[in-house]
Amino acid sequence: MTKKDTTTLDPRTEGVVRDSASYSNDDQYRVKLITTMLDEAGNNAGPRKASGTQAEKDAYNKLHHSFRELFKLRGQAFLDGFYAFVEAANKHRNGIFYAPAANNRISENFPNRDEREVFVIFINMLIRYARCADKGRFRDTNDVDRLARRLNDPDLRSLVMHAFGG
Repeated sequence: MTKKDTTTLDPRTEGVVRDSASYSNDDQYRVKLITTMLDEAGNNAGPRKASGTQAEKDAYNKLHHSFRELFKLRGQAFLDGFYAFVEAANKHRNGIFYAPAANNRISENFPNRDEREVFVIFINMLIRYARCADKGRFRDTNDVDRLARRLNDPDLRSLVMHAFGG
């Protein structure tokens, strides 16, 4: 759709507006699941919440499950899931995304050392990214390659680099 530029009266194109997600129903469900789980987790864990409760354990299970679901996605679905993480990190910055608290319960939910390393690097980088004022320059001061090197899937590696401003 074009409109007339008010200064020149030349046609100008409007930005592309996506009416709906352009990926599969399964991926749409995963993105919605990630968004829902992060919101639920954000309200039930953090420095001002009781430690050792079932609600806290469930919150970390949801955070870790959301991470796993995100890393199953590809293409635009991954980016939408990533931005759901960024939004949740800003919304719950004093909850489950409070930097020291975000690393709780990782040994019980990530018995695999490699997956645990990827999660720790990702979640801490994501928290910094969410709070970064100039996201375009995030990679200038943060080693996104450190995370990308630990990913075996080249598509996922590219998506992570792109998501963090590459």
